[in-house]
Amino acid sequence: MLSKRNFGSLMTVDAQGDVTDYVDGFKRLDACRAHYASVGMPDSYIEGLIR
Repeated sequence: MLSKRNFGSLMTVDAQGDVTDYVDGFKRLDACRAHYASVGMPDSYIEGLIR
């Protein structure tokens, strides 16, 4: 799912239409960094993949 293009944030709303959460490119990058670090990739390698 993280490989799909993101053209803006994805917002989750409740039944009343109030925003309860969002996912944007920055949150996706943070999730990628956390996953790669959890499987043992070095930080310098992770930054090379993302940048």
